Amino acid sequence: MNLEGDLIVEGKKCRAIGKNCQAVSEVYGQLLMIGIIVLSFSTIALTVFSDGGAVDPPHTPRTDLLEEIDTGNNKLYITHCGGEAIDLDEIKIIVVADGQQYEFSKSDFEDPEGNEPDDIFTLGDCIVINDENIKRGVYIDMLLVHTPSQQVLQRTALQRVPGKIPDWITPYPYGSVYDSTSGWSSMELVSEIDGHSISTAVTDSGWTSQTYSFGVDADEMGIPNFSKIQLKIIYETGDSSFEDLKLEVSSFEDLKLEISTDGYNWQQIASKKEGNLKEHHNFEVCEAENKIYTLYDPTKNIAYIKNTDELEKLMVRFSVRGNAAAESGKEFSVDYVGIHIE
Repeated sequence: MNLEGDLIVEGKKCRAIGKNCQAVSEVYGQLLMIGIIVLSFSTIALTVFSDGGAVDPPHTPRTDLLEEIDTGNNKLYITHCGGEAIDLDEIKIIVVADGQQYEFSKSDFEDPEGNEPDDIFTLGDCIVINDENIKRGVYIDMLLVHTPSQQVLQRTALQRVPGKIPDWITPYPYGSVYDSTSGWSSMELVSEIDGHSISTAVTDSGWTSQTYSFGVDADEMGIPNFSKIQLKIIYETGDSSFEDLKLEVSSFEDLKLEISTDGYNWQQIASKKEGNLKEHHNFEVCEAENKIYTLYDPTKNIAYIKNTDELEKLMVRFSVRGNAAAESGKEFSVDYVGIHIE
C-alpha cells in the first residue's frame, strides 16, 4: 500500500513537474516574442532618427535680401542685406516674366563686375542675372528658392504694368497678411472665396487680430484718383453651439474692423458693439449677407481714405476679443478680404 501510494504520489509529482515545465516554456516564448518586437521597433527608430531621416529636415536659412531690376540692360540684382549666409549651390531663382517662368542656378549668376560669384552668398554680396526676358512692359515676379528644403526664401513683385483694375483687389499677389498670434501668413488664403482660410486662436486675455495690406500702386495700376472705395470681408467666428442652445451667450465679447493709412493710427469702421459687425458661424452665411463697408464715398460724406497716397498705404485689421477660456479652443477664421475701387 505504501509503495503503491508512493507511486501514485510520485506519479502526481511527475505530472506536476510536467505541467510546470510546459508553463515555463510558454513564458520563454512570450519573452522571445517581446524581444523580437522591441528589436524591430529599435531598428525602425534608428533609421528614422538617423541623419537624413524624416524627422531631420534640412535647415532653411533666414536671410534679408534686396532686389532691383535694370530693364534697360535686362539685369536683375539681388543683394544680401543680413541674416544667414547661403550656399549658392543650394538656391535657384525663378523669374516669372509676362506669365512665362524662367529658372536660374549658380552657373547663371554673376557678380556686379561680370565675374563668377563666390560659392557662399553672405552679407554685402550681390549676384546678377542677365537675361533678355527681364525687360520693360511686362509683369515680372521673382522667387528665390532654397532647394534642399524646397522653401521660398523671398518672393517679390519686381515690375508691374498698368492695366484694367481688378473688380476686387486682394492681399495676393502684392500685399501681406499678418496674424497676431503666429506671424506672417499665406496671402493666397484670403484672395479667393473658396473656404481655404486663415484661422487664429482666441483666448479671454485680450484682442487677437489679422492684418491685411493690398500693395496698391496707384501709378502702375492707373488710378490717378477715385470716386468710391469699398471693403468686403468673409469670416467665420467659431461654431454654432451657443446658438443651438438658445442661450443669451456669445463666443466673443466684441468684434471690430479697423483701417490704417500709416500703419500706426487705426480708425474703427465697424464693430459688434455698434451693431454693424456680427458673429457668423460659417462662411456661407457671411457671404450671403454680402455686407460691404464703405471707405470713401463723398455722396455719403464718408472719407476714411482721402488720396492715392493713403490708398497705397491702406491696411485693414479684423480683431476679436474672446469670451471663453483658452482651453475651449475657440478661434476665428477669415476666408476673403478685398477692396473695390471706382
